[in-house]
Amino acid sequence: MPLVRRVMLGLALLLLALTGCGGGGATPPTNRTRGTLISSASVASYSRELIEAALRSQGLTQLLPVQYGVRYYRITYATIDTAGNPTTASGLIAAPTGAVGARPLLSYQHGTIVRRSDAPSNPQARESQMVGAGAAAVGYVVAAADYLGLGQGAGLHPFLHAASEATACVDMLRATRQFCLGRSLQLSNSLFLAGYSQGGHATMALHRALEADYAGEFTVTACAPMAGPYDLSGTSFPQALSNPSSATSYYAAYLLVAYNSVYSLFSSLSEVFASPYDTRIATLFDGTHSSSEIMAQLPANPSDMLTPGFLSRMQAASPTDPFLNALRENDVYDWRPLTPVRLYHGHADRDVPYANSEVAYARMSALGADVQLLNVGDSLDHETAIMPSLLGARTWFGTFTTP
Repeated sequence: MPLVRRVMLGLALLLLALTGCGGGGATPPTNRTRGTLISSASVASYSRELIEAALRSQGLTQLLPVQYGVRYYRITYATIDTAGNPTTASGLIAAPTGAVGARPLLSYQHGTIVRRSDAPSNPQARESQMVGAGAAAVGYVVAAADYLGLGQGAGLHPFLHAASEATACVDMLRATRQFCLGRSLQLSNSLFLAGYSQGGHATMALHRALEADYAGEFTVTACAPMAGPYDLSGTSFPQALSNPSSATSYYAAYLLVAYNSVYSLFSSLSEVFASPYDTRIATLFDGTHSSSEIMAQLPANPSDMLTPGFLSRMQAASPTDPFLNALRENDVYDWRPLTPVRLYHGHADRDVPYANSEVAYARMSALGADVQLLNVGDSLDHETAIMPSLLGARTWFGTFTTP
């Protein structure tokens, strides 16, 4: 059983039963100021001893010592949708219990999910448990946005849409600050950013936005994007068609459906998806199906679900092609961070090719950024590189502050 799944199983068996969890209907859109905290509810509480027992039972002593218990809160807050209209989103705050003094804030951006109930605001979700055990239990306050269209957000999630990843996460940080003020939970001036897979892409988008548009509100201390598709147009999508992994059809279908919802690229999904996938795709991504359920309904090779016309367009790589332009708009590596960045990635990753990090590192270095690329293992793929990447980021963040 993969390491991360063993972690989740151990925590699920040993941690306290949760209440009030799961996905659900969206909060109606409001005209509240972006980042306004709308609601909050405690959804779980784990003692330090319980977390320690869970980690020891799985042999995960590298996550020890645990210093605090953790309490999880689900929040909803005001934000904007992809068109800039008012909407609401949800997210999770994980706070250390029994900690004194000002706490550093970690914004954690989650990886690819489709099913609403797998979003961080359900603390039974695997990344929520992982981040709670790995960060909140050693003293960080963790803010984990669901993004748009997941958790209790409305509509289809705009997968890998950089602008809305950024706005949803900025407004989650604003709402987290309000939440902490209301509970006399003091935050320090340290703000760390981290995320894996789609979360790596979202972390880059968030960091870029914070420095470009929100510098008066937030100062990033350090940023750790991990295994993200930073170069969608030049690396991720081309390699998805030429060298697919077992999950590539799932990622490609999700991206096409999501971008069509944002940019209205196709008059019909039959323009891009061959039969019978053209009639299945919309229901597969309705927020009720897991990634494994969706993958079971798609061919191993993404070219087998796409129309010849669309494949020809991709091969031609016209600079005016609407879909390729959408990919370029959502590349997140061509900018100069003002604060330190470490890119973590497993070299054998085929779901999100390692070349994404190489491209980002080369461009950011050329622009004069303080950036490092860390290969966490030559044989580590997208699944097996998760734990080394998270541990590496946590250790690095610890050099800036002591929670």
